[in-house]
Amino acid sequence: MVISYVQTFLEIPPLRGYKHVRYVDDFRIFCKSYAEAIRAIHDLCAYLFTAHRLALQPDKTRTYKAATFASQVLENPEFIERDRKTAKVSEAVRAWREAGYEVAVEEIDTSELKLDILVELLTECLEVRPLKLGLARYLFRRAASLRTNCIQGLTLDNLAVLVPVLRDALLYLRAAKQATSATSVADRLLHFGVESDFAFLPYLQEWIVDALTGDFVDVAPANELLKLAGPAKAAIGLRGEALLARARGDIPWVRQYKESWRSCGPWDRRAIIRAGSILKGDERHAWRKAVLATNDTLDRAVAIHALQ
Repeated sequence: MVISYVQTFLEIPPLRGYKHVRYVDDFRIFCKSYAEAIRAIHDLCAYLFTAHRLALQPDKTRTYKAATFASQVLENPEFIERDRKTAKVSEAVRAWREAGYEVAVEEIDTSELKLDILVELLTECLEVRPLKLGLARYLFRRAASLRTNCIQGLTLDNLAVLVPVLRDALLYLRAAKQATSATSVADRLLHFGVESDFAFLPYLQEWIVDALTGDFVDVAPANELLKLAGPAKAAIGLRGEALLARARGDIPWVRQYKESWRSCGPWDRRAIIRAGSILKGDERHAWRKAVLATNDTLDRAVAIHALQ
């Protein structure tokens, strides 16, 4: 079997004749022979040019034998971590035995090895271009589950490289937050969100606002957070400001939108409703009743959750 991997943005009619899988704008086409793979590429090229005046990019189109594809392209991050751990334990056992001690595998403390492997794998991941998205996401989720700051420094030093997986990186930094480094982490994230080459990306700004207002609001200056929430407003609406208002207990901000929230777009409405959780007693309950009387199912769902 030969596998042809084609990256494009379109639903392609010629693919109907081939077994294939799709993830977002990536297509992997499975063929029975090299000749069939070449024909698949030919059919795609002909269709793209004839129908859309487009062409496949040579550096994003590859043909692989099945064995090569499995060994070089497909990766299971969990298996990679497991194999690295097995190798490290074997190395430790060999070192002890060479020193004259009889040590069994079960006697090796793997708690520190586990953290060393995370650092080692993330370091290797950061050196590869393009970034291995699956492995990077796995490492951040693994480190978050362990609540370790062993890769905190690596993460903060490489935020620009990690932009494609920034959401996962931020969730990790939140999960691994420690009082001794919280201020430093907040400062680095604020600087990246305001000063980096990627500061113009509204969702990047919103994700950083979300992280800082969720777990670092006690150490992140409000005026700096506003620098992030403000520019993103034109692209993604009030969500950033609403997050900041909710984190700071800024009731006047909620009240300025509470009377006119119905005239806002759907995402802005839900951001305002959620921020309304900071309202006190009777005022919050009265607004909850008003929202529940509307026809929008999602507005009502947010009110049920946030305005208890």
